[in-house]
Amino acid sequence: MSTTPPAPIHMLLVWILLVVPYRALGRSSSESLNRYVAKAMERNHIPSVAALRVTDRGATTETAFWGYANIENKEAPTADTAYLLASVSKLFVATAIMQLEERGLLSLGDDVNTLLPDGFPSIRNPSYPNVPITVRQLLTHTGSIRDDWSVIDESYVYDAVDPEISLQAFTKTYFTPSMSKSYRSKHKPGTDYAYANMGYSLLGVIVEEIGKSSFEQFTQTNIFKPLGMDPASWLIEGLLDSGASIAMPYRWQKRDRKFVEYGHYTFSGAPDGGLRTSVDGLGAFVKMVLNDGVSTSGRRILKALTLKKMLRQATPVEDWQGLGWYESEVDGGGVWGHGGAEQGVSTMLMVDRRRGRAVVVLTNGDDAFEGDDDYEMLDMFWDW
Repeated sequence: MSTTPPAPIHMLLVWILLVVPYRALGRSSSESLNRYVAKAMERNHIPSVAALRVTDRGATTETAFWGYANIENKEAPTADTAYLLASVSKLFVATAIMQLEERGLLSLGDDVNTLLPDGFPSIRNPSYPNVPITVRQLLTHTGSIRDDWSVIDESYVYDAVDPEISLQAFTKTYFTPSMSKSYRSKHKPGTDYAYANMGYSLLGVIVEEIGKSSFEQFTQTNIFKPLGMDPASWLIEGLLDSGASIAMPYRWQKRDRKFVEYGHYTFSGAPDGGLRTSVDGLGAFVKMVLNDGVSTSGRRILKALTLKKMLRQATPVEDWQGLGWYESEVDGGGVWGHGGAEQGVSTMLMVDRRRGRAVVVLTNGDDAFEGDDDYEMLDMFWDW
């Protein structure tokens, strides 16, 4: 491969003597993995790790947990603890878009302007006003969209409540020419790679418009419920009301050598990184991918041909970029997935369809994988 995938954009325990010991469902983890995780948690100040490994195309599933999902409550993570996924969430956006494509409701080459609600600003790079920006380009980060964080940051809410500003209203305002620097002036659509969270917010709006449903409801009906993913939601209030265990995001305060809560936060552009679910939920998702689009209960989520299309080069710009997914160089390539990072969140999901296996690693700390060369943590979990 010509290029290494970039660090995800949507990207904090001194080792506590009272840290919850390793616990696993299935056979015991190797001591080397325990030592590795303990060292990583101490070095990178990670409050907790929840991990899952699937082998034999889903016939064998193992989970393991370290640390605290909530330090104040001394709450250990379990297979049902919901973590914020950050950019791993984008895989579910891509799944929703491809479901609409399967139904003939859109095509990857469609000009996104033809799919957006009436009154929405024209999605065209002002430097290339006659060049359409397509669905494929949004999925592959080649649509010349720019993330203007001075605007995006204002959409974050830290009070464990859902955003007052809807996905559609936020995205519409963002792409209003006078409101943000929303395009890369030197990038002709389809010719350059630039990771763009706001491109996935646009895709979320398209799902709402073409799917005739809120983004939350569409993904609940067409992905989460058929897969048996519970808890799983882009919203926080419903999860809290249900009594679900939710990992608290933390940052490490170096001066006082302690963890500080970010609080349960949400943001209006949720499709780019706002999904919360558990390792169990992601286990159901990766098993579907390993089994050609069919869930463990026999429900078809995607066609086998659609998955093949998603898990291969999808743009001439970068040979490792698929439709939402990217290819890792781990084990010589052929391993597809996504990483994620947010405030108090670091996540990773990788699927190796050739060998029938998958790994999920969720944490509630900043920069959990920092210092790990060539997906060292992933290599450790493959050999669990």
